Amino acid sequence: PQSVFISGDTLVAEYTLTGTHKGPYLAPGGDVAEATSRPINVRACCVSVVEDDVIISHRIFYDQFELAAQIGGTLEFGEVR
Repeated sequence: PQSVFISGDTLVAEYTLTGTHKGPYLAPGGDVAEATSRPINVRACCVSVVEDDVIISHRIFYDQFELAAQIGGTLEFGEVR
């Protein structure tokens, strides 16, 4: 991790996800992006809550649009209602 913060029973870690887009990716909005073999480098963080030495909650957050742009996606807006 690039940084770790702990407060009471909560831990937050910041890190970078790196890799190659080798399989289907379910994009925001429900579209599926097939493998592109493009490299990815996405900033992310996770939040974990611990009780009695057991992780009871673990959530991962990353910018889905940052990832989509790196694999060739575009931002589209649907019809405004």
